[in-house]
Amino acid sequence: FKICFIGATSGMVWFMFMIKENNLPLLIASCAATGFFAFAGLPVGLELCVECTYPVHEGLSAGLIWIFAQSVSIAIIFSSNALRGEEKFYNGSHPVPDPTPTEIPDLDKYYEYPHAVLLCVCITALATLITLVFKTDYKRQNSEKAYNKTHPGPSAVASVQSTA
Repeated sequence: FKICFIGATSGMVWFMFMIKENNLPLLIASCAATGFFAFAGLPVGLELCVECTYPVHEGLSAGLIWIFAQSVSIAIIFSSNALRGEEKFYNGSHPVPDPTPTEIPDLDKYYEYPHAVLLCVCITALATLITLVFKTDYKRQNSEKAYNKTHPGPSAVASVQSTA
């Protein structure tokens, strides 16, 4: 799980340095690396959430994590829009520094988002640091083990017989 966070943060940092003109293959590779590690850690993170909130039902704790994640995502989207750079113009082959008013209808408008990308890198790095120092007691597993010791059922008897 921690490797996934380190990989996702590394991918985000790589993405931050790859945002340049004529750098599309490396930009795509950095997005792929970030997605590979981020999505690999998702089920493990949800399972860890369920373990940490043991007396709470699994569906409730996972659902609350999803709601919180969506709320944070909305806040990041609005923050990114507020942090966007100045308006720039592109004529299909190269950026246009200062278009005259007659050229504007033929140009595409775009924005650069260096501060928004930096915000995302900082959030990912902070999440990675929190994950690296996070230690938990697996309450659900410990509870199931204790229950199986006091209430031997068919599966507990089978596992005891297989080890003997």
